[in-house]
Amino acid sequence: MMRKLIAAAGMFAMSAVSANAATATGNLAVQVVINATCAVGAGTLDFGTQSNIGGAANIDATGTFTVNCTTGTTYNTTLGNGLNFSAGRRMVFGATNFINYSIFSDAARTTAWATVAGTGTGAAQTISAFGRIPSGQASVPVGTYADTVQITVTY
Repeated sequence: MMRKLIAAAGMFAMSAVSANAATATGNLAVQVVINATCAVGAGTLDFGTQSNIGGAANIDATGTFTVNCTTGTTYNTTLGNGLNFSAGRRMVFGATNFINYSIFSDAARTTAWATVAGTGTGAAQTISAFGRIPSGQASVPVGTYADTVQITVTY
């Protein structure tokens, strides 16, 4: 009889535990939104040291800058006219000494830079800018001639 009483008490205890234990489930939504973004790394177009810009030959140089856009982001790169623009891009020394130059999007220097398109890879992409100082310019004083051209990436 004692065994039956202990067995009954054990079953009652188990049923009491089972009656109080319940579960509920739900979902945890996990997400991330990746926005299109681009960054521009500055570069240099350096024509080096020259002794005569008025000669018969063009002076060519190649510069680079970087564009880093989110993977799959399409973008267009444009270049501003520079700080010394007047009927064309110009580098300046002092206030009145100028050297004309152009920037092209191709190594043959046949296509003036307008818009260069690309698609982001998630890593910095190097973009080349092909510069030319055209021959036949007037002689200018010795000095360091410079200009700043803004790079704009639209995406």
